[in-house]
This record gives sequence, structure tokens and C-alpha cells, in this order.
Amino acid sequence: MAQNGLARKEYSNGNAYETYRRNQINSHQPTAPQKEHRFTPKLEVTVLVVGCAVVFLMAIALVWTRISLSGAQQTLQDTATRSTRIHNTNTGLKQQIDELQSSSRLDKVAKGSGLKLSNDQIRNITK
Repeated sequence: MAQNGLARKEYSNGNAYETYRRNQINSHQPTAPQKEHRFTPKLEVTVLVVGCAVVFLMAIALVWTRISLSGAQQTLQDTATRSTRIHNTNTGLKQQIDELQSSSRLDKVAKGSGLKLSNDQIRNITK
């Protein structure tokens, strides 16, 4: 009964609803356990910082290596393309040389200049 009297007394006061509401909210909120402050030794902090630095440097090294590899691949591709182009040019020049050295062409040029091929004056020398 005493509580009823207090409740009536609070309701008669102007802040009774606020007190009632505050008590209701506080009763429903669970209280979190207090966390103990944990001391972190200097060695752990040093290891953590060094580990992060190593990971960061490894990431930078990985990116740099990938960029260098990409540049080397491009250089290799350019060299291969140049080599293929030179090979094709050499093949074309060899064909041109073979055409210029053919017997039929040499006979044609000789006849145009008034020369003739005499097989009895040709000697084959072999060792």
C-alpha cells in the first residue's frame, strides 16, 4: 500500500510520467558487463606494425612486378613481330635472288647483249 501512495504522490507531481518512463526503459535494457582494460605489450605492437609494413611492402612489390612483367611481355611481342617481318623480307629477297640467277633469265640477258653461251668453254672444277 505504501507503494500505491508513492505512485500517487509521483503522479501528482509534474515529472511523474518522465520518472515512470525512465524506470520502464531502464528495466528493459540489459546491462553490459564492464570490459577490463587490457594492456598491450610493446612487443605485440611492434610485431603488429612490422607485420603491417611487410604486407604493405609485399603488395607494392607485387604491383611493381606485374607492371614490369607486362612491359617485358610487350617488348617480347614487339621483338617477335619485328623478327617475323624481317624473316618475311628475307624470304622475299631470297626469291628475288633465285629469279635473277635463273638460267633462263641469264640466257635472255645474254642474248639481249649479243652474247651466247658456249658449253664447250665451261669447265667444272671440283676438289
